[in-house]
Amino acid sequence: MRAFHACLIPAVLTLLALTIPAAGQPEIPEGIVRGELICDYRAVEPGQPFQLGVLFQIMPEWHIYWRYPGDAGLPTEVRLELPEGFEIGPVRWPVPDIFMQPGDIEGYGYSSGTLLLIPVRPPVAFDAPSVPITVHVSWLSCLEVCVPGRKTLRMELPVSENRSPAHTALFDEWVERLPLPYGTPETPFEIRDVSVENSMFRIHLEWKQSPRKVQWIPAPDRDLLLEQVQSITDGRQTRLQFRVERVDPEKPFPDLMHSLIVYESTPGNISGAELPVPLKSAQAPFPPREGLTQAKEKEGDGS
Repeated sequence: MRAFHACLIPAVLTLLALTIPAAGQPEIPEGIVRGELICDYRAVEPGQPFQLGVLFQIMPEWHIYWRYPGDAGLPTEVRLELPEGFEIGPVRWPVPDIFMQPGDIEGYGYSSGTLLLIPVRPPVAFDAPSVPITVHVSWLSCLEVCVPGRKTLRMELPVSENRSPAHTALFDEWVERLPLPYGTPETPFEIRDVSVENSMFRIHLEWKQSPRKVQWIPAPDRDLLLEQVQSITDGRQTRLQFRVERVDPEKPFPDLMHSLIVYESTPGNISGAELPVPLKSAQAPFPPREGLTQAKEKEGDGS
């Protein structure tokens, strides 16, 4: 059992202390993380949705963090700027790797690379020959030391009613690595019961087929503290248990807490499925996937 966030601040400070190389440590290499902004179309057509992608290329053996880093680390953050009237969807995060860090600290993130996807819908009509796009990204990369990084990525796409696809194979590859949304026919499990007593939540899942190597990754907001976390799978049954408290007791609980169920779908193939946990009421229906929201710029750090 582990407490989420109780050890987060000292663990982050420990990792950040490692950003200063001690005597005898190797020099920090250049270009640990490289970021690139790409789009799945070569032009913007009014009213027609498209996807942006922030492509991270990561030096071998190093890693960056998921929207929730785990017991230590810092989340990768994405902030998008677009002209007024463009609808920006939530950042879509591929299923993260699960790794152990110094001190037996579990973390969630990406090694070698990842593509974060951002759905966008332009207005039906707008008068501009091109669309400027700016994305601000920040991350923490770690190996034996941790190195914070940030970059501003820009591109400008022409406006045309004759757009053509771009980077199709790359986008298809990473779409396959996204977690399945909850409540679709492809979701490999069903929620059988959710109960809460004295801040202790219990969730019972039933799988369509017996899964392999099931792990639960909660992604609580920064003002939540999770304790007594358990995940037990026996055959087709998975039971989750955790106690949740607010760091600031004056603040209300959020409506839901994001989380992932990660499992081995076939030998050596890791998949994931979203599991939104309603915190205000254990009897509340599980919500549908987030829709697009109207915004000029939107935080993409999962908060």
